[in-house]
Amino acid sequence: MCLDRISLTFSIWAKWSHIVWYSANICHGARATAGKCRAGNCHWRNGSSLPTTLAIQTFEGYMPYFRHMLSIEITKMYSEIKNEHEHARNKETADARRELLKWLDGLNCTVKHETTRDLRQNTTGEWLLNEELYMDWRNSSIRFLWLGGKPGAGKSVLARSTIIDNLSSGLAHNETLAYFYCDFSNPPFLRDSKLDWLSSEPFSELVTCKEQGAWPPVDIDTSSDLLRHAARLHQRPMIVIDALDECDDLSKLLDELVKLDADGHCRVFVTARPLHSINRSFASLPSISLGDRVDAVRKDMYFHINTELESRDKLKTLSHDLQEEIRVALMEKANGMFWLVQLQLDRLNGCWSLGDLREVLETLPATLYETYDRMLRAIDKKEFGGRVARTALMWLVTALDSLTLSQIAEALAINVDEPALDSTFVPMHETGILEICGSFVSYNERTGIITLSHYSVKEYLTSNDITDKTHLVDHPRASFELASVSIKSIMLFIDGHSDKLSWVHMSEDRLFRYSTRFGFRHLKNCVPRYNDQLLGVLVTLQDHVSKHHRRYATTVDAGSWMTKISQLALYIIIRFGHLSLLQHYLNHHSIQVTKGANPLVYAALYGGILCCQMLLDSDCDVNVGAIIPGNRWSGGDQNMLPLIAATFNQDPELLKLLVRRTTVPRDAILSVLQVRPVDDVPRTYDIPEPSVIDFLLQHGADAMVLVADGDTCLHLLLEIWSRNESSNLLKIGGLLVEAGGDPAALNDQGMVHYNSFNG
Repeated sequence: MCLDRISLTFSIWAKWSHIVWYSANICHGARATAGKCRAGNCHWRNGSSLPTTLAIQTFEGYMPYFRHMLSIEITKMYSEIKNEHEHARNKETADARRELLKWLDGLNCTVKHETTRDLRQNTTGEWLLNEELYMDWRNSSIRFLWLGGKPGAGKSVLARSTIIDNLSSGLAHNETLAYFYCDFSNPPFLRDSKLDWLSSEPFSELVTCKEQGAWPPVDIDTSSDLLRHAARLHQRPMIVIDALDECDDLSKLLDELVKLDADGHCRVFVTARPLHSINRSFASLPSISLGDRVDAVRKDMYFHINTELESRDKLKTLSHDLQEEIRVALMEKANGMFWLVQLQLDRLNGCWSLGDLREVLETLPATLYETYDRMLRAIDKKEFGGRVARTALMWLVTALDSLTLSQIAEALAINVDEPALDSTFVPMHETGILEICGSFVSYNERTGIITLSHYSVKEYLTSNDITDKTHLVDHPRASFELASVSIKSIMLFIDGHSDKLSWVHMSEDRLFRYSTRFGFRHLKNCVPRYNDQLLGVLVTLQDHVSKHHRRYATTVDAGSWMTKISQLALYIIIRFGHLSLLQHYLNHHSIQVTKGANPLVYAALYGGILCCQMLLDSDCDVNVGAIIPGNRWSGGDQNMLPLIAATFNQDPELLKLLVRRTTVPRDAILSVLQVRPVDDVPRTYDIPEPSVIDFLLQHGADAMVLVADGDTCLHLLLEIWSRNESSNLLKIGGLLVEAGGDPAALNDQGMVHYNSFNG
């Protein structure tokens, strides 16, 4: 703010100087004219002449007018400059907020909203807006409302289109709306929200966390705190959450929503299937069941079928009698499921002859799974169709992030045993994947993202109820496939770039981008029977990095960290794999512990007590540190001992295990406070738990150790406080003072940081 004022003052001063200079020249010209015309008359443009003295007097007579005009000009100028600076500040704030939301977001909710809106007819769900319970919720008589219904009943269409569109168009001046779609393909809670509630100052700790390179908060506790904090900034906040049953950690999430209702500040509208856990949690809360609104749902469905019959390219050409026959048959088989009707309309519109249409119409399935079985049989009849569909659907079911159509096409062309891409069985055009998979998938042309079309598709493909077991997506097997192909895609990407390139940027559409961010994470879900193959792939990657060190080192934001680890395969296993894979590695490879390269540090940081015990049994040295690769946000690499790394895990048993093998350094607390956030570890923010500090103090850490500039632990604590005012810092400060920390101690700059902090 101070800099803004200085800048504003200088801008005004510059323009004012220009005006003064201009006025001075006028006055100088007037005096010069007076000198030249002293003996005669001044001749003006209109041809008249005036005595010199009279001319000057006349000019001076206009001075009050000039001063008034100058005052108006200065006021206008000040207003313009102020507006310019406010606009610049607002733009900067908006940019910072946009970047923060991008960091928090996985997918843009707007895309999902537009996709669902396309499925809604003009009058769909209007009855819901007139429901007494909904009107009570809308006018704040009740704070919580649950819309329940079975799979495919149209809950998402009602929530995403009817409710959100109605709320968005009718918000009062003091109302704020946030909405979230609990997409099964994007599980992290509230990372997908339209949280325009966020502003930079109240969430400065998030900004700091982002700038330091930490991952966005994905745990429910942190997300819930964030949501409540954001809601408090608004008078009448409303939240719409669709498909709650598709979220991970459902039981914990239900508890948080009940707490949010008890808090009484937010109005929450939720859609979900009537699962047992949801029924139990929401038993005492207001709800609307689509199963109890049969007439309203059937009316919506009838109108939807009519509209589709009149608009689809093939169906609209049918005779009136045949259209009526289709209408009656679909209404009889629908059983209240809009999604089932939509699938049957897709099949009917895909028929090339009346005979095919008749066959489909006469054998309409009664359930979603029976419909999916028939869709798979139709795909398998196409040459190579089954192969393409199996791979594409496996990726969409198992992937940990959204995928583009180009990434799926690339995955289809990768054979782990081949040295290059093999496009033999890949459709010649990417859109061929959409044609083969049909109604199993949805595609957004604007973003290029392809997803499963419905949650029930994922349930079907992973269920033993699927008739054709060749399409069954076995999670361990699929995880092995995705991990292997991801690692192979990294090597293929690097092979495609020259050593002469200074920097290599990732393309959004390349599978390499997904692989470097999420590919290794699939290792955790593999099973022991794949250990030998996985170890072979990882060792191949390790050798590949060694051979193409420069190419990996110059790959922006992706491969560069791989060049900083000497035993890369072991590091990846510790960080991303499971214990049986680690044991398999230890059985076949020796471990090297050197200065700056100690696998025990990685185990303490990313693994757990069992992982550390396995490495200790393999003679890893607890007193040797290791380099933790940095990134462009957190700065340079960090060197830390196993004990310091273990403070991230905040597991007291792990700390005890390591302390039995070593002594706690006197400067341990300083080291903990100086460590920056590290990706993929529980301690997302740079705040240690008070119990960790207490443990270190009890085992020999010194609260008064100084760093080079004379700072003590209390000084460093205040630096963290400036980024995040956590109550844990107050507790830590108390522990340090009790252990002998001096609140009045000066650093080399003569600052008594902790006195200010304590005040």
